[in-house]
Amino acid sequence: MNDGRIESYQFILTSALSLVVEDEFIYTKIVTILPNFVFYNNTKLELYVAQSGYLDFAFTIAPGESKPFHWPHIREPKLVQICLDSLSKWDWSSSFDLGELGSIAVRCKCQSEKKNYLLVKINKYQAKELIATEIELENQEYPLYRIDNHSKTFSVQYWQKGKPEEAEYLNTLSQVPFAWSDFSHPKILVLSLYYNDQYVMEISNKVYEFSLDEVDKGKEIKVKLTKKTGRVVFISTKADGNTKILRICDVVPAYDMGKNEKEIRYNYSIYVSI
Repeated sequence: MNDGRIESYQFILTSALSLVVEDEFIYTKIVTILPNFVFYNNTKLELYVAQSGYLDFAFTIAPGESKPFHWPHIREPKLVQICLDSLSKWDWSSSFDLGELGSIAVRCKCQSEKKNYLLVKINKYQAKELIATEIELENQEYPLYRIDNHSKTFSVQYWQKGKPEEAEYLNTLSQVPFAWSDFSHPKILVLSLYYNDQYVMEISNKVYEFSLDEVDKGKEIKVKLTKKTGRVVFISTKADGNTKILRICDVVPAYDMGKNEKEIRYNYSIYVSI
């Protein structure tokens, strides 16, 4: 115990019989002690790992190395934060749960320029008895999430629901990898539209919400720009391998070509008329 803290070192103990002398059927018991959690730094940067709320007790993992992890305070929530490269340059990531296996992506924001950040991929999986957590920089071409704006008409502003202060802007005919800002907020992407640098929300007073984990969903949005003119934009979710993509198009996406109108309307089941 230090300063009221109760540290927790968690281990896994396994035992097995091994035949050491085959002819005489002599066995020995092998007892193995493993740490419950191990972090692997698969980047070329210094990695800092800490329990949320106890960042002063962070430990460092050099590039290409691994270390076991223990909790500085067992009575506090068992959530973890990471930082890369330099604690004076980058902020800590959002908190995440080591017990929830799978891949996630987090942001480490630049302290001097919040719009600049590192995208970091975290892979959590069961390796025999222990839980391994691999840290690597996100693949920019095939990230976990990506926003593809194929529209020649609309640029977009997007943010995680509940985090409008972190809104970012995506130009026409461009794409960008995406990661959630805060895992304590809903994993919903909020989108607003711009037309010729004019904020469509000022015209329609509407924003649009998408769950990137629900693929093959879409919205056909008819935007009335003036009393006489309007535009139609199709926004949909799609999976490309392990990458989940939000696509913005001026026409029905190519992967829906060949379907009849009824099938297309089924895929774009939410119709919004402004």
